[in-house]
Amino acid sequence: MLSTLLFVGCALITKQKDFDVDLPLFADDTEAAPAEPLPLELKLYDERTEWTLPTFLDAEVWGPLLLADAIARRDLGQGFLVMEASTLELAAEPGFLTIRYALASREGFGRYTMSAATSAIEPGACDLTIDETTTAEGHAAELQSCFEAWVDANGAPELLSMTAQVIDTDLDDYALTLELVLDTDRPAEVTCTGRLGITEELQAESDNVDFNTLELGGYAAPVDHGMDFVAFENTYDAGALDPSAGGTTASSLNAGAGTFVGTEVSLADPLPDGVALSGVAPIAYFPGNNEQWRQASVKSLEDPDGYVEACWVGLHDEEPNQAVVHFTLVGEGHYDGRE
Repeated sequence: MLSTLLFVGCALITKQKDFDVDLPLFADDTEAAPAEPLPLELKLYDERTEWTLPTFLDAEVWGPLLLADAIARRDLGQGFLVMEASTLELAAEPGFLTIRYALASREGFGRYTMSAATSAIEPGACDLTIDETTTAEGHAAELQSCFEAWVDANGAPELLSMTAQVIDTDLDDYALTLELVLDTDRPAEVTCTGRLGITEELQAESDNVDFNTLELGGYAAPVDHGMDFVAFENTYDAGALDPSAGGTTASSLNAGAGTFVGTEVSLADPLPDGVALSGVAPIAYFPGNNEQWRQASVKSLEDPDGYVEACWVGLHDEEPNQAVVHFTLVGEGHYDGRE
């Protein structure tokens, strides 16, 4: 189901008119979801060599978190995801198992990316060997490296699924039990827009509307404690599983010291006492610069089934910590309609 992007300042009147674009993505009252740990409990046998992440597990926030972690590692120098292990038991004679791990989206969902999408590859870091010397902690560290390599190469699943398959062994009989947890190294919250489409009114007049400029703009500020802030936007063609365009940003912010992002925009509401904004954090656009992003995004949204999806992640030094976040698509356009 597509939600609707509302035009502010463009009523599509019946004469030529220049207008300002203001299409809100996030408002400060948008509900955030905490990042709850994701348990991964694998049992593989010589007669059952494949495992899939159960669909009853609530993995909705973990696609956005995986991409945000990759953006943080690229732009801030360190990520925030951790893989923890409590159990690794291999019941077998001395020997080895090689397990291939793979990330994917559940059926009907695509990928989030931080750069132009390419065909998915299987990183070599995701073929992991277990033998009698392997520890739970060592395997967890290798699996975290696999996840990082996968997302760096392929982007993150929109709705996380995961498989593990024994691809090589010298054991005839074995039973492997793994108990792992995917978590964050500090309190985290996630907010996503869902799929946002353009109004039917604007779709009907798309031939008469030109976007002279269009960019992402907003601000972010932690109130009580410091916060690492990561955000991304992806734009999708109708029916596409990979985005045609997008933008990313990341900043480390101190308590009360926020930043504009992309470009300075008007405050949606007064800031809390003691909170100020300074500077403008850049947005890294793809498939190229802002102009290429604008062209690709407008082309995608001209179709009734094209849409935008965006998420922001806050990694808090301490809790509780209020975060003030506002994002919008801003720019200038021209309506050349009927007299």
